[in-house]
Amino acid sequence: MRYFTTILFLLAFSGLPVANAQQANPDFAREMQQDTAAGSDSGLGLKIRKYQGDVLIKIVPRQTDAFIHFKNNGWHLERARVSNGDTSDFQLLNDEPVRPASRERWEQLARDNQSAGAILELLFPTPPQQAPQTFMERVESHTTLNNRHFFYLFLSADNRDISEASGLEYRHEISGGSREYVYRAFIKGYQDSTGHSGSKTLQMQYVPEQYRAPELEGGSLDSAALLSWNHTDYDDVFVSYDLERSQPGGDYTRITDVPLVYNRQTRPSDTVEGSMYHVDSLKENGVMHHYRLVAHDYFGISSQPSNVVKVEGKDQTAPPAPDRLRAQPTSRGVEIVWQYPHETEDLAGFYVVRSGRSLDGPFERLHKELLQPGRMQYVDESSLPGNNQYYAVAAFDEAGNYSMSDGISAAVRDTVPPDPPAGLEARLDSSRGLVALRWNTGEADDITGYRVFRSLSRDYEFVQVTDTPTVYNAYVDTLNLNALNSKVYYKVVAVDDRWNHSRFSDVLEVTRPDTIAPTKALLTGASYAKGRATLEWEPSSSQDVEKQYVMYRGEGQNQWRILDSLSDPGKDRYSTRLPDTIRAWQLAIQTVDDNGLRSGLSNIRKVVVEGYNPLPPVKDFQAEKGGGDQVQLSWETPRGAQNYRLMLYRAQGEGQPLLYETLEGTRTAYTDTGLPADTTYRYQVALKRRSDGVVSPRSQSQQVQLGPTSKGDR
Repeated sequence: MRYFTTILFLLAFSGLPVANAQQANPDFAREMQQDTAAGSDSGLGLKIRKYQGDVLIKIVPRQTDAFIHFKNNGWHLERARVSNGDTSDFQLLNDEPVRPASRERWEQLARDNQSAGAILELLFPTPPQQAPQTFMERVESHTTLNNRHFFYLFLSADNRDISEASGLEYRHEISGGSREYVYRAFIKGYQDSTGHSGSKTLQMQYVPEQYRAPELEGGSLDSAALLSWNHTDYDDVFVSYDLERSQPGGDYTRITDVPLVYNRQTRPSDTVEGSMYHVDSLKENGVMHHYRLVAHDYFGISSQPSNVVKVEGKDQTAPPAPDRLRAQPTSRGVEIVWQYPHETEDLAGFYVVRSGRSLDGPFERLHKELLQPGRMQYVDESSLPGNNQYYAVAAFDEAGNYSMSDGISAAVRDTVPPDPPAGLEARLDSSRGLVALRWNTGEADDITGYRVFRSLSRDYEFVQVTDTPTVYNAYVDTLNLNALNSKVYYKVVAVDDRWNHSRFSDVLEVTRPDTIAPTKALLTGASYAKGRATLEWEPSSSQDVEKQYVMYRGEGQNQWRILDSLSDPGKDRYSTRLPDTIRAWQLAIQTVDDNGLRSGLSNIRKVVVEGYNPLPPVKDFQAEKGGGDQVQLSWETPRGAQNYRLMLYRAQGEGQPLLYETLEGTRTAYTDTGLPADTTYRYQVALKRRSDGVVSPRSQSQQVQLGPTSKGDR
């Protein structure tokens, strides 16, 4: 039992992939992306690869009974070519079933190989002296039997001789290098049993010839090298791994006594699932070693070596920490004194560190170079007055490992004010009058808060708007939107925890949201002579005027229009030509500020046009009854008809005529259709000038009576 016991101890809790294979790495050939096509109900898995010009096929018994029947009966292999999806033409490749080698062959192999000795005991076990008696003995016997085929598969991958003798492998000559085939294996006597068969589809050009071991990674430990690699992506390919080591320029030698197997159940909880780890002990630190990984597949074939990683052991043991630390304020600063009663051969020196927050840090180093091992004193000349300063001393060895002493505090009176705040800026919410101020916090670590001041002028006194210092480097102020001042000014001071006040920050100018329209202008004169209208006025008194509008409308019209825009806010006189199409024009001035707010219109002045040119009337307007439900309208077009539009009005019964249709001025007739019978209609027309929208008086009303509909029309 020597061989079986050794392997049983190593593999009792092995995570050997005998269930459905995990998905392989996408970089593998397509053949390795697919496991046995029969699925989870299949009792046999198939592994396939190329080797020395042939194809190797290996079955993987998944159930104990399939393994027992394989051992007793052997197995057959069939192959069918896939043609247009048809795989029915299977041909038997081996007339005689494949079986494990004879006992004599295994005894021969076992002389030089432990795995062969373990297989010998699995295939030809010594019968127990008595059958299991107790319940636990029967459970243990059943478990051992169930695990036997797992061990057999693992052991058969030890090398090529053992894989060939295992009876799990069949070697077949390659034919049809680019064709697609289905291989089907079954235990003799169980051809139609799902639990005793399995199949796999592949194309020959995708079947790999050689694999490379997974990427190896290395890390340094104290007198050891930590080596790791990913196994999950290679779970369908490799069974075990060996590590090899060399020193620069030397030969590689194997450092693993037995191949390493991924064990999912005994993986340490602090490691990445699917990764494998190995720690190689080294005689001394600082000596470079080269490592590479060799993987072994199901056929006992070793992969190409992995990449080479270079690792050296590093001292990771920290020296003892300094103790009896003291700190005392002096005229030069704070003096720190400590003791180091330890004998440390590789002590490199000390760093003194300081924190302005607490004994737990965070700390910053006070000097760039290490203090010599014999020096036990340091004066902090850059100590900041104010709150307690916290100090500690770290002892460093030559490998960079260190230990920190306990912290100690020292107080220096603070009379130095902080620097004034910088970077003051504002964001304005114009709709609500909110000013959001922000500034930089600076580098001082003893700032208690900030005071914010406001003024309506740079030259006026600034008034504090914060009742107490704000602890934030931001403040929101509210402005009166109805004030006439267009500018507001802010500045900020910083206050430290000793109530020292900084100088004022730079003054920030903020433009107040403008919600007040400018004042009206006063129109003082308006005249019309020789076709020109002349206006005189007093401009608006507002300071933010940007432009002025000259407004006009015809007398009797409702809508004001912009006659001209004056960019000079101080202009007080204007002259322009006005059309003579209207008897009188109304004129006014409107002021616009730099935010686009408009004043009301100034007082209105009227000018009477000399030589008024009224609109011509519409002549000979007629309305006659047409056929059926129609009314025929006609009129005489005026001179220059293209300059007008014709407005057609209609009323039904005694109603008021309303605008019904707008026509081109060149039209001379119109037919009104679809009119209800037995109804009276009245029509009027008027002209509308295109240039200024002036409308002429309406024509005389024309009335038409539509009679009742006759029976024939119905």
